[in-house]
Amino acid sequence: MRMRRRTMPVAIQLAGRHAEQDELDPKPVRAAVGSVLKKPLVLASVLLALGLAGSAMAQSGSVWAWGLNGRGQLGDGTTSGKPAPIQTHGLSDIVALAAGTEHSLAADSQGNVFAWGRNAQGQLGDGTSIDRSSPVPVVGLTGAVRLAGGEQHSMAVTSIGTVWTWGNNYYGQLGNGGGGDAAAPVLVPGLSNVIAVDAGQFHCLALKSDGTVWSWGRNSNGQLGDGTTTLRYAPVPVTGLTNVVAVAAGGRFSLALKADGTVWGWGSNASGELGDGSSATKLTAVQNPLLSQIAAIAAGDYHSVWLRADGTVWASGNNFQGQLGNGTTSSTNVPVQAQGLTDASWVSAGHYHTFAKRANGTVMAWGQNTDGQLGDGSTINRHAPTPVVQGLAGVLTVSGGAAHSMAIVETPAYPVSGRVTLLNFSGSTNGLKVVFELRTPGTTTVLETHTVTLDGAGDFVVPVRRLGTFDLAVKGSHWLRSVAYSLDIGPGGAEGLNFALVNGDVNGDNTVSIADFVALRAAYGSSAGSPAWNPNADLNGDGSVSSTDFLILRQNFGRSGL
Repeated sequence: MRMRRRTMPVAIQLAGRHAEQDELDPKPVRAAVGSVLKKPLVLASVLLALGLAGSAMAQSGSVWAWGLNGRGQLGDGTTSGKPAPIQTHGLSDIVALAAGTEHSLAADSQGNVFAWGRNAQGQLGDGTSIDRSSPVPVVGLTGAVRLAGGEQHSMAVTSIGTVWTWGNNYYGQLGNGGGGDAAAPVLVPGLSNVIAVDAGQFHCLALKSDGTVWSWGRNSNGQLGDGTTTLRYAPVPVTGLTNVVAVAAGGRFSLALKADGTVWGWGSNASGELGDGSSATKLTAVQNPLLSQIAAIAAGDYHSVWLRADGTVWASGNNFQGQLGNGTTSSTNVPVQAQGLTDASWVSAGHYHTFAKRANGTVMAWGQNTDGQLGDGSTINRHAPTPVVQGLAGVLTVSGGAAHSMAIVETPAYPVSGRVTLLNFSGSTNGLKVVFELRTPGTTTVLETHTVTLDGAGDFVVPVRRLGTFDLAVKGSHWLRSVAYSLDIGPGGAEGLNFALVNGDVNGDNTVSIADFVALRAAYGSSAGSPAWNPNADLNGDGSVSSTDFLILRQNFGRSGL
């Protein structure tokens, strides 16, 4: 794509064809491992009150990866390992990601899912069993908002709260009642209103908006929390667990964070991964008496990580690679504090390595680094938190696999500015909202949607997060859409755009037709506050629906927006 900055006004033509798309809700809700919210009571109220309302993330970016790459899990088109971050090919506007053992997943703001890396069991969901060294689309899946990757399987939650799985199903980890592997997503039946998922080695967790947790898959160590060690091919509720706001699945154990900041754990505890001072396996969820005021949780293969509301990070379990971050390699069944961290805002765990982000934006990492999974350019294990993820600013989140790691790096906003003129409109533009759509050139494919409030002169600034050549469309509540074609956006953004919008689209279908006459007639004679009032029928903006509005509509009858 060209990287030029357009400074000349863009001419607008009025003859078009496309329907308006609603703006995505920008509120982020991240309830899985590595939650960025620090206050558990706030997190609880957000998750349980909004449920599925957080269908889009406020921030998005590109994907960077580092570490082992023998299966192409870094997504750079090669199978060569990288001890420092490199950008994954062809991905932008990414809002969620997950690292499986040797594969990777990412979802963009439109709900499309991409996968790369190992695919022997169909865990990439592209309908094949071929390894991929660059991202490929997951087939038949739309509306994804959250992801999880296990040993050889993958999971996604959609904006409507359904769960889809694909890949290996030997232990029932697809949750669809049994059967063979699936090289494309299958629906997990019986689950609804799910807001978060996580994948262990061969088991799965799902958190519902009512605060209950459901599980399925392998259960040899009680990691499903249903009081048994019976393998489950379909979801079962975790016994006696309510008011949960986040879940984390380890190798053969599970964790849950409740709204009151308490931590509950179940499953294998041989390495002390539950952190309750014992090494006893738990078949049902048991409260950890040693932890309180916890804001976020994460689980590795044999270790657990907890972020307290005061910004300190604590961990327990296997520590042979230094993944607990306390300066030693001694394992422990009681929580120990990671050295030097007092202002962390989120935590995340790979199999044998750990990440945290400090308040100043620095990403800290520690643990196993034999394949460069800490991203510091070396293969030296770190036993205490070190600012080792080099060359990355604006890291939003990190996910770790067995020996590779990935990050979403925020894309900066590039200002696109200009003026909107509203024809046949006598009211003030101050405070009026219009919707901008950034599109792939020559298509109706929407890449970004922004609602912008105009000032009194009709001036606007749109914070676009892409560089290159695009089309930019704008539409108001009763104005026909206009498009700036082949707009070049460079590092400085773009300026000087002039949009002239024609009104008369009372019913919002982007055409002026007999249906608009009918809608305007129903509001005729009304004003703000009266029962028949329809603000979209007030075409001239004078606060009432009168014969003047009929004249404007007749003048533009038959027109369509671009």
